[in-house]
Amino acid sequence: MNVRTTRAALACVGLASSLLVLGCDSKMLPPVNEGNPVITITSPQAGATVSGVGFRVTVDATDADGIDRVEFRRGTDAVIVDTSAPFEAHFVTMDLLAGGPLAIHVEAFDTLDHSTSSSAQLTVAERTLTQLTTDVNDDLNPAWSPDGTQLAFQADRDGGQFDLWMMNGDGSGQTRLTSDLNEDRHPAFSPDGAWLAFDSDRAGTFDVWLMPLATGEADAENQTFGNNADQEPTWSPGGAHLYFASSRGSGEFNIWRQEVGTMTPLQITSFANDDTSPAISPNGDYLAFSSGLNFGVPHVYTMRLGETEVTPLTGDVGVTESDPVWATNATLLLTRGSALDGNLWRKSMDPEEAAAQVTFGSGTVGDGGAAWHPDGDRVAFHSDRSGNLDIWLME
Repeated sequence: MNVRTTRAALACVGLASSLLVLGCDSKMLPPVNEGNPVITITSPQAGATVSGVGFRVTVDATDADGIDRVEFRRGTDAVIVDTSAPFEAHFVTMDLLAGGPLAIHVEAFDTLDHSTSSSAQLTVAERTLTQLTTDVNDDLNPAWSPDGTQLAFQADRDGGQFDLWMMNGDGSGQTRLTSDLNEDRHPAFSPDGAWLAFDSDRAGTFDVWLMPLATGEADAENQTFGNNADQEPTWSPGGAHLYFASSRGSGEFNIWRQEVGTMTPLQITSFANDDTSPAISPNGDYLAFSSGLNFGVPHVYTMRLGETEVTPLTGDVGVTESDPVWATNATLLLTRGSALDGNLWRKSMDPEEAAAQVTFGSGTVGDGGAAWHPDGDRVAFHSDRSGNLDIWLME
């Protein structure tokens, strides 16, 4: 019995004596739970080999007093906390040595702060790269469907303008979604998988459009209007809002938010530098974006939504950073390199942790447009490492 439980028991004994003096029944006192939570790592199993890109840990935790939280840790890394069932966490492994051992630790706490922990030893698999598209023209900016079975992307395969295409997650079944004579770019699936947001200049200037996947391009409608450019749409986790970069107002690109189905956007950033490539954290608390603020060249910044303070992900000079995408609530992937090319890097929100390079392409444009699979075990991205811009898969 720990100290906390012992004190609770003594308090109950004193209260019971008072009740007896008053003629009350001590059986009315609530029972004291002296047990600890029960916790089981349901996936992956101990001894399993996990993806060299990332993997999800799921835990079953129960207690008579209820579970307050489950804490997850990869080795000695910072703790990831989940406060509601099903309890799970996403770990990134692309910075680890392939074939090496990995220890994960989980600990469940009940509402009385009793806890039980468990651990598992795993092995990190070697990362592989697979080229999914091979067209001689440009394919870029992949986006996973919420069920993880399909990828949307933009391609200029016919007529020189970009259109939207779809394919299976292994590169098969490539199908054209739009055929407008203007540009369609930056596809983004709604969280329920029913809609595809994209930007297009089919109405004269670039606006954000929505296309229902059930009926296709004929029913696509623009969600923004104006003489300025609205581009790079991304969804809030619940699907209620769209975030995008817009040059409305000052002429500089800033990040804006608009409730789906309305025409009243709200400005989120207002800096005298271009802010582009918005990305919302999985818990909906943070915005990441690329901006020339402070460094004169683009770097990736984060800000807590509802506040105005921004923080550069790195303070490194002599590099450019763009295309942030959230791996977890605390870790991002981004394109990082020179003004001419780049590769994918992993960086946590911890300012003391250095960025870690995870792709090593040799193309002129480089690697960018990373998209995490919903299972967290693979990443699609575009790269010209084969000579053309194509979609690749790292797993």
